[in-house]
Amino acid sequence: MGVVTRFKHRAFVVFDKADAQWAAQLQRRLERTHIAWALIGQDTPIGLVPKDLRSIFRYGGEAPEGAEGKALSDQAMSALDESLFLVVLCSPDAAKSETVNEAVRRFKSLDRVERIIPVIIAGEPNHEEGECFPPALRSKLSKSDTSPAEPEKPGAPPVADARPDADAPPAEAEKPGAPPVADARPEADTPPAEPEKPGAPPVTDARPQGDTPPTEPDEPVAPLVIDARPQGDGKDRAIERLTAALLGVDFDVFLQAQNRLRRGRSRVRNGLVAALLLCAAIVGGLAWVRYELPRNAELLDGTLATGTNWAVRAVEFSRQVGAPVSVSREIAEWSESALAGLADLGADTPLLRYRRADTLLAFSRQEEALGDAGPKRRDISQAATLLADISPEDFGSPELERDLAMAQLTVGHGLLERGATDDALKLLRQSLVVTKRRAAADPSDPARQRDLSLSENAVGDALLAKGMHDEALRQFRESEAVRKGLVGRNPENGQWRRDLSVSQERIGDALLARGELTDALKAYRTSLALRLAAVDPQATGGWQRQASVSYNKIGDVLVAQGEFDDALNSYRSGLALQLGAGERNEAEQRALSVSYERIGDVLKRNASWDEALAAYRTSLGLRQRLAAADPGNSRWQQDLAASHERIGDVLMGQNALDDALAAYRESLATRRRVGGPDPESAAMQRDIALSLNKIGDALTAKGAVDEAIESYRAALAMGERLVALDPDNTQWKWDLLVLQWRLASNGDDPAKRFGLIVETMRELAAKRKLTVEQARWLPAAEKALERLRSQ
Repeated sequence: MGVVTRFKHRAFVVFDKADAQWAAQLQRRLERTHIAWALIGQDTPIGLVPKDLRSIFRYGGEAPEGAEGKALSDQAMSALDESLFLVVLCSPDAAKSETVNEAVRRFKSLDRVERIIPVIIAGEPNHEEGECFPPALRSKLSKSDTSPAEPEKPGAPPVADARPDADAPPAEAEKPGAPPVADARPEADTPPAEPEKPGAPPVTDARPQGDTPPTEPDEPVAPLVIDARPQGDGKDRAIERLTAALLGVDFDVFLQAQNRLRRGRSRVRNGLVAALLLCAAIVGGLAWVRYELPRNAELLDGTLATGTNWAVRAVEFSRQVGAPVSVSREIAEWSESALAGLADLGADTPLLRYRRADTLLAFSRQEEALGDAGPKRRDISQAATLLADISPEDFGSPELERDLAMAQLTVGHGLLERGATDDALKLLRQSLVVTKRRAAADPSDPARQRDLSLSENAVGDALLAKGMHDEALRQFRESEAVRKGLVGRNPENGQWRRDLSVSQERIGDALLARGELTDALKAYRTSLALRLAAVDPQATGGWQRQASVSYNKIGDVLVAQGEFDDALNSYRSGLALQLGAGERNEAEQRALSVSYERIGDVLKRNASWDEALAAYRTSLGLRQRLAAADPGNSRWQQDLAASHERIGDVLMGQNALDDALAAYRESLATRRRVGGPDPESAAMQRDIALSLNKIGDALTAKGAVDEAIESYRAALAMGERLVALDPDNTQWKWDLLVLQWRLASNGDDPAKRFGLIVETMRELAAKRKLTVEQARWLPAAEKALERLRSQ
């Protein structure tokens, strides 16, 4: 298999300013090319074929102002170093351009001659008056002409950590500052993704002989020269040849695959139009439809089920053929609205309420896949209301009973993400009742047994989220028992072994929450062993990310035990596993960004500020590329906010207070833009409160006490609203204590606030709701309160 460094840019396009319009069009065409599905993932000498050619770096014009004789800016030199190919737009103007010549010379000095692709757009090769090649393309690069490449900037050591770094007790009990906010947000629990890997020369394209300009036989201009002039291939065919070269595939193979893609897209487009026209005709008001559907519940149910299936497939097809995301979203929104109109024709029955909920869930999954989490939160809320009072007995159909249980499972998970743990637990327990009854009715049916294990695990997740650790552990062990039985029936079933590994991981989570570190570590290691044993040697993708979760959780426990060297080895193992995964999809790239984030967390804990900052900025760079590729994806935006916040933490450690404050404010602005005032998104509201808390810390350090108090109070108000939603949520209560402490330490009614802190901490301690680290803050709070009362 071709193993290649994953460069930041697929290609660096260099040109003279006179050819800027040609270069801009080329960049647009390359980045918007839809690669045929048949090609994506194929192995080539330069790695696996990607799903697109992003990003293309474009650079031209005169030497940058103030560059002191340099033909390339620092940014351009960095981009050139991080590009897999150099594409040179060759013309008489380019042949005289110092910028173009220096780009070629520097790329040669990086020992990448094989990856230079000249594209002739005007002029003639080796022509006295109309020469199109710059000198560096025409001559051999001598040692005296080769300046060493700039040393690589240090990346981030392969370490990862999801634990909060600020949970240590105050250094001086006499003068407590404030307890830390324990950061248990989802982005810290995501498996890593990976850095970028080294590469091989491009595949030269078999082209007609006339395409290559004459060159000296002992020093070819480049392995591949593309002629985009009218007398050559012409612009369109030349760009196709260039695309094939940048992908590393033979041009004829590329052309055949792209032609099949175009024909397939045409057929699918026609099918989509036909399906949408049919749906429009139905919804548009055929008299028979509006008369018959309200009278025939079975027909209405079938129509809704079929219509939902059609519409979901239409959205999926539009994504597969590379339609713009906006088009896919429009199809989804229009279809959902049309089906809702049909549903309104029927009477309010349990079956119709279920079908409405099922339609909402189907479209919420599509919206999430398109990167918009807002509709999912809305749809989950509506679906929860629709499913709340439905009983399986209302249907009298085993198939619909099972469908109802799975819908309740999906909605329960969505409610958990929102922080509505009580509602989630109620619905998940209803799902569990159904799956238990079905499994008991036919113990020999493995599908029913697996459904049961899914429901048991989901109930355990809800119990764990509520802080009911013992009950959650019992539930996870019940799921484990079911899954052990399935594996015992067929040890070769990879899916069942992966399911068992998930149960072991959840058991580890519950044990860790109970403070039983040794047993948690054992469970995580068992989970890892099961995951690795279930791997298909021919499989690609996903499994590496899943296994890295186990490595990370093992590392987390080792950190909690103070075994930092062993933890580092575990994190590195998980990262190395992902590095070998080859070409990565968006989820795996995101996982890499989380890996670097965790690396930074450990380095920050060790006060290795410069290295931590490098790790966080590497993570940020990965996330910025994801966000740029899909600006409407709210998840990518949330990740950006987390990166800015962590960069702010390091800058605080370096006492760069103004820069830290700017980073925190950037994080807050991003979170507000994504989450807005949505009261249903508990996780997002907590993140916004944490950003306000961090801003308050930076302002306090700068001596801007009044502004700091204002920021802390805003965070406190949001925290109080969250606790009102779920009074039993220990983590949210702890967040409030932290904010009360911050305010008290800044002189904002300290006696009253420390009184409330002591009272709440004693209550939580009595219920055994505090971690060991959190409990160590109680004596400090009591001492502070005693001192204030004695004054």
